[in-house]
Amino acid sequence: MVGIDFGTSRTGYAYAFPSHEDTIVCKQPGGAPGDTSKTSTAILFDKHGIFKSFGNRARRDYADGDLSNLLFTEYKMNLNQAQALLNTATATASNGKTLPLMKVIAATLRFVKDDAMENINKNQPLNIKAEECKWVVTVPAIWSDGAKGFMRRAAFEAGLVTSENSSKLILALEPEAACIASEKDVMHLQAGHRFMILDCGGGTVDITMHQAASVSPLKLDEIETPSGGPWGSTKVDASFSAFVSDLMDWRKPTEFKRTPHFVEMMEAWETLKLGYDPAEDNDRSLSMSEILEFVDDMKMKDMVDTYNSRSG
Repeated sequence: MVGIDFGTSRTGYAYAFPSHEDTIVCKQPGGAPGDTSKTSTAILFDKHGIFKSFGNRARRDYADGDLSNLLFTEYKMNLNQAQALLNTATATASNGKTLPLMKVIAATLRFVKDDAMENINKNQPLNIKAEECKWVVTVPAIWSDGAKGFMRRAAFEAGLVTSENSSKLILALEPEAACIASEKDVMHLQAGHRFMILDCGGGTVDITMHQAASVSPLKLDEIETPSGGPWGSTKVDASFSAFVSDLMDWRKPTEFKRTPHFVEMMEAWETLKLGYDPAEDNDRSLSMSEILEFVDDMKMKDMVDTYNSRSG
């Protein structure tokens, strides 16, 4: 069994064998052996729409490479929009160009699938094929049936399963998956217990409420319909991006955001954000020198003074 946590901001996967169900191997897609952290949900294509790289490497390749390449981030959020039900749904790259959303989602799942199968088969006497595995892909609780259907088609296009309605593909609600993990390690449920799960991710916050009908086997009754909204941590990124626009004022902020310089700055911002601890009083700094690579008519101090005088 292979589980894929395809998130708005970050992506990871894990796998286990039926004979060793308690031994779960976690892996960063495209990362070094033993790297259990997630990688950025970012994918890079060349100007002709040919896949180049995924994850943290995609961001670095874009920052170091051709400006005509297409870097996509936060494209998972397009899935629950009404247009995602149509074959015309698109994803927009950092430079403003577009590709079909199905192509971008399927390429993401294909990369993770290929990386997982390579790792699974490293120590196998006979290679296991993707269609022989059971796949679990997590999805937000608030997604429509249409969005889930889109994900099934993408998984089929990516080669995870041999048909869209295959029983070997399970779409698991993210907060319910978190519930099962928490029950195993933290909650110690008893029959009759009621609880709420808040899954605060990069794109969405999902809320589910259940009552434990039984513990062994674990059976849950839904108390309320899952709810939530697009209130994830990418809203913090959007606020920072808006601040950058205000700071640059009239100096072409839109053009700047379509350059590798902006990608490098947002990478640094992501590291700063993930390391934030509200219990700490220490200031944290972020280099914004990338702006000066794009704006050469002012010094940073002058830009800051202008912003402060305008914004109070």
